[in-house]
Amino acid sequence: MSHTCLKTFEGHSHSVLKVWFISSGLQVVSASSDGLLKVWNLRSSECQVTLDKHLDKVWALAVADDGKRLASGGADSVVHFWADRTEAEAEKATQIQERAVLNLQKLENSLRAKRYRKAVRLSLDLDQPYRTRSILQTILEEEGDAAEFHRIIAGLSRLHTQKLLRFARYVPVRSGVLARM
Repeated sequence: MSHTCLKTFEGHSHSVLKVWFISSGLQVVSASSDGLLKVWNLRSSECQVTLDKHLDKVWALAVADDGKRLASGGADSVVHFWADRTEAEAEKATQIQERAVLNLQKLENSLRAKRYRKAVRLSLDLDQPYRTRSILQTILEEEGDAAEFHRIIAGLSRLHTQKLLRFARYVPVRSGVLARM
């Protein structure tokens, strides 16, 4: 029987003490005397994540049957439990993106209905400095309603006020309208 090296993974600074296949054989987790665990992608041969909690050599490594949970034990006399949160983080990112799309639609609807107070708050929530500036300019220039402008600014929450002030650093003022704020 002949054995040939198929892949080489480089990244630990000390001896690798344990290795396990995880994720249905698509990844490998390695434990090392440098105190680190590394998760490697078998296709790309790249380290996907470095797990750093141990203060000394990682002597023990165990993988749950589902391949998504690990336990590591080291010379620091500590056992750490790890869980793969990739799917949960992807789901959270999808939910955030869906919320942003919904808020963009609410923003457009608020602008069409001339509900500027709601539009300003939504543009601040969506981190859109130029849109916020545009809405405030519309209130002052097109609507000519300085009182409404001041009511909106005064009615902002502390968080929204902080965002508006942070935005003011990045939004150039072309006309003197916003410079008078």
